[in-house]
Amino acid sequence: MAPKYGNISEINPKKESWSIAARIIRIWFVQDANRGDTHPFSLDMVLMDASV
Repeated sequence: MAPKYGNISEINPKKESWSIAARIIRIWFVQDANRGDTHPFSLDMVLMDASV
């Protein structure tokens, strides 16, 4: 049985765990001086799934 993957558009706050199949089309680091020395960077990304 093949695993069932949802679309990105189906993600909502009512469920805590999701299985999606997506491609990362853009990724970058963002420096945030307000977060302190432990985690000064965040990783942002744009995802694309098959429903496009």
